[in-house]
Amino acid sequence: MRHQYAQTLDELEIRFFAAAIAESELAPRTFERIVWACRKSWGNYDFLAANVGLVANLATGKIKPGEILEES
Repeated sequence: MRHQYAQTLDELEIRFFAAAIAESELAPRTFERIVWACRKSWGNYDFLAANVGLVANLATGKIKPGEILEES
């Protein structure tokens, strides 16, 4: 998936990976916190502009997580 922010010349490439991670192993390093949230509540969170369309499609079921991973 690619995205270009209006204020930059470079295009950003976003890659997704499937992983099994134990909750006890999660540690927020870049962001303030990590939450497990059902997709119905994703509209309550502030996502980066590059992720907004993807998150909306996932939240509504328009695309399934497996479909994203199969594109790679």
